[in-house]
Amino acid sequence: MSTTKFLLKVMSVALFAMAVFTSCTKEVEVVRTNQETVYVTDTIYVPPTGMGCIYGTVNERYGNWMPVFDPDDPSHGYRPIVRDVYVFEYTKISDFDSVTRHMCSTHFPISSMPKQLVARKTPDSAGFYVIPLAPGTYSVFLLDEGRMYNNSWNGDGGMCAVTVDSVGAVVRKDMVLDHGVD
Repeated sequence: MSTTKFLLKVMSVALFAMAVFTSCTKEVEVVRTNQETVYVTDTIYVPPTGMGCIYGTVNERYGNWMPVFDPDDPSHGYRPIVRDVYVFEYTKISDFDSVTRHMCSTHFPISSMPKQLVARKTPDSAGFYVIPLAPGTYSVFLLDEGRMYNNSWNGDGGMCAVTVDSVGAVVRKDMVLDHGVD
């Protein structure tokens, strides 16, 4: 190998390393390469072969938000929390039995979950999580006070739905546990 080719190879490896390490920050950053990749702090997360993933943060909405929202008032806001993230097969409110459907609005007993559990993850202390998933549509819940928490539905009655549309896809799914008072 000629000296020029060797130097070009060394320089390209060095530039690649610089690009990777300078893009790693304390913030969660998604960087597109030949496949989707999640950079978290100094860790690079690439979904396992044949999989995609969902990632995001778990936050709690807290405090009294009424009568008027004041963004400078520290008695209410959002903060990262550690709550287990549960991923179930795509679940609709109509999949629950009629008693559960009428008695529960945001918190559902674990024993009443009508679909199979696919994955579970405990986020880090900053509320960050990554969960590898095969392509498909899923429902994501938080464990809160021993029950499955969900407060969002799509137009089809799907509960907290997220779709991993292809192998290697990385989908952001931030979760908010609402303990605020309105």
